Order: sequence, then C-alpha cells, then structure tokens
Amino acid sequence: MEQMKLKAKDYQWCYNRMKYWQKELGVMNCRLTMHLDSSIECGQCTVNVTSSTGEISLSTSNYWNSKQELERVIFHEVCEAMLYIEFGYHMTEMYSDDFIASKTHAVIRRLENLMFK
Repeated sequence: MEQMKLKAKDYQWCYNRMKYWQKELGVMNCRLTMHLDSSIECGQCTVNVTSSTGEISLSTSNYWNSKQELERVIFHEVCEAMLYIEFGYHMTEMYSDDFIASKTHAVIRRLENLMFK
C-alpha cells in the first residue's frame, strides 16, 4: 500500500474513529477534541484532568502506511486520555510524570496488541 499523509479531507474519518473508540472504551466523562498538526511526529494527547477535557492531535507531516495504522494511533490516544482521566490526577501525588507515562504506555501497548493483531 502506498504511504499517505493526512489532509483536511481525512479529518472527519479520524474524528469519527476517535468518537467510536471514546464510546467503546467508556470515556464519555471526558470532552475530547481533535485537530491535525504538522509540528508533531505521530499522535499526541493532552489532557486537563481538572476540567475532564482532552485534545488529540494527529500528524499531517507523518507518512501513514495504512488506515489501520492510523486507527491504532487514534485508539492509543483515546486510551491515554482515558487512563489519565481515571488515574493520572491521583497518581501524580505519588509518582513522577515519567513513571506514569511509562506505565500508561505499557498498558496501552498491550491493549493495542490485542485489538490490532
């Protein structure tokens, strides 16, 4: 398959997949938004635990190998939002941000490997 870059016309598909995973994972207590960004390498999630909001950014400068790869990144970012909303705030009192990020990503990778064989 030919590699592709995200364009504005791909936004709606990405947004719909984000909403799908948000519903499937039960992250309805968080208001997630999405935007396309040329300054990041792949995907990124920023969460404000206090206001239960999150922003998922997807790279427009990255070459994506397939829609499944893109879907996996969207899934990853929604999982990240979910885990930070559920546990992040309470864990910051005991653990460093790097430790939380490391453990969060380990759990998400296991979920990705299960969902996207």
